[in-house]
Amino acid sequence: MSDLLTAHNQWCNRPDDERYWDLDGLFLAALASDQNRERVTCDPSKLEFHGDGDNNLSLTIPGKGETSFSDWSFRQIAGKLGAPAEYLQSLPAEKTADLLNFHLADPDRRSFAKESVAHVSRGRVECLVSGQYGYIPNHKIVTGLQQLQDRGWIVPPGRPNGKTDPSRIRKATKVDVARWKEAKVGWGLGEGSDLAPCGLYLGDRNMFAFMVKGGGELDLGSGQVLQRGAFFRNSEVGDGACTFTMFAYDHICGNHIVWDVKDVKEISIRHVGLRAEAKAIEAVATDLDKWIEEGTRDMIRTIDLARETVLGDNQDEVIESIFKNRRVKISQKDLASAYYLADTKDGDRVNPRTVWGMVSGITRLSHEIYGNADKRTTLDSQVPALLAMVN
Repeated sequence: MSDLLTAHNQWCNRPDDERYWDLDGLFLAALASDQNRERVTCDPSKLEFHGDGDNNLSLTIPGKGETSFSDWSFRQIAGKLGAPAEYLQSLPAEKTADLLNFHLADPDRRSFAKESVAHVSRGRVECLVSGQYGYIPNHKIVTGLQQLQDRGWIVPPGRPNGKTDPSRIRKATKVDVARWKEAKVGWGLGEGSDLAPCGLYLGDRNMFAFMVKGGGELDLGSGQVLQRGAFFRNSEVGDGACTFTMFAYDHICGNHIVWDVKDVKEISIRHVGLRAEAKAIEAVATDLDKWIEEGTRDMIRTIDLARETVLGDNQDEVIESIFKNRRVKISQKDLASAYYLADTKDGDRVNPRTVWGMVSGITRLSHEIYGNADKRTTLDSQVPALLAMVN
């Protein structure tokens, strides 16, 4: 097993104005963003940059007039023109405009499609994408998350990150604690703990949501019970694919580090195709629980097969079977220790001669014997290869 820092990095780095307490607030913000956005089809050769004496840079889009930039859209457009954004931002706006127009006039320098679509909101260009870009609205994804919430999924609580505006901090209540207890979240948090909006984020580049299945337990048969969680990411402006990441985990800290993660599965859908991809993602967004339940069934099938797959008649045969498998990089010493732990500590729950028995032993060895974080990570990283021996 390993630990996931994906949600923790979001918790650390998102500014206050991109954080939301609940899905309703996130939905309204995403819907407003979509409704304020115009998508303007244009010929990239007809675009023109302008700079003035006050160091303001703008882009004229045919049929739309002058627009300003977000930091993301400027970097995106500069990149498509093969121009270094950081260097351009250090120049006077008039000089930057001249250089960008020079690149626009040279077909060999620009990587734009013949037909491009500018996303414009309140006079600011948010991105410039191909005419084949499959636009996937964030609010469609959030609608799917709200349906998950109705089926017991919740956003795990989190603490302030040290940079949170004090006005956005509140104290945990008895109601909060009772809800966390039922959902088996809120590790390390109690009544009176400081809370901040986290787990739901929306900025001008992308959205990110972190949800867990309240009380959704997976009994691993070795004394350990895992919960289910998922990350949901999307960008309306071309900053990466739309991805759904599902996993099982042991617990979550108030800083959204996800501990002892197992069996990570990811679906990634590129923003390509006028309708096909958009229709596909809309179908997933309105029925995410089916995808997650299927992933859970796959996980349980893998565990069942691992319990049934016998590697040998005794310890020596089990160790030899694993050691000669080139995909598994675990020393014979560690394999022997893992077999001993599975036999002596989990023998009433697992058969140490099976793949699952050795997974249980490796997990115990990693988390109870080795204190060195690097050694733990190295050992945990071999569990997927060990589980692959059931195939």
